[in-house]
Amino acid sequence: MISIFHSYPECSSLLAAINNHYRINATKLYLYRDMIGSVYFLESDDRRYVFKLFRFEATDVALQSLEVISYLRNLY
Repeated sequence: MISIFHSYPECSSLLAAINNHYRINATKLYLYRDMIGSVYFLESDDRRYVFKLFRFEATDVALQSLEVISYLRNLY
């Protein structure tokens, strides 16, 4: 038996969930890389977005990332 550590969501389902939750109307979604979390690029007609999906066991890293982003935003 092979244990599964991580799996990827089906792209069209993830795109639908992102559009429903964030109301950005993205039409394309690409997996860019997968390390601590999966980084996706999204595109709409006139904008581009980055979406990072953290693994459950990396919750602390996700929260720290938000703190770093907030800190950097306040520098400028």
